[in-house]
This record gives sequence, C-alpha cells and structure tokens, in this order.
Amino acid sequence: EVLRKFVKTMTGTLREVDVVARIGGDEFAILMPETSVAEATVPLERIAGLSRTLTLEREDLTICLTFSAGVSA
Repeated sequence: EVLRKFVKTMTGTLREVDVVARIGGDEFAILMPETSVAEATVPLERIAGLSRTLTLEREDLTICLTFSAGVSA
C-alpha cells in the first residue's frame, strides 16, 4: 500500500511522456526523454517534498516515507 501511494504521487508529478519502472523492492527508475540533468532535478525535488508528507496509518503504527534519488544522463 505504501508503494502504491508513492507511485501515485510520483506519476502525478511527472509528465505523460516520462516512464516509471519498478526495479525491485522499493527501487524505481524514471526515464525522462529529452530532459537535461538540471531539468530532471526539478520533478525529483517535488517528489522528495511530497514523499515527506505521505504516511500510512496501521492500528497504532504510522509509516513515513523517505526518498533519495540520483540523476544520470
């Protein structure tokens, strides 16, 4: 459920042309065609900010997300 919430947030931040792929576990790759490294950091910063606000409540447990990213061209 946490991954579903995160992916929904992530894809809502990206362009329609961008592709999100789950590599495994909680690791994802985002392909951003025709995007420079500098341009790619903008949506990643938005995703980072939004991910800090995502929580999942389960009984007496609150699950918070963390996010880290790297960019490669």
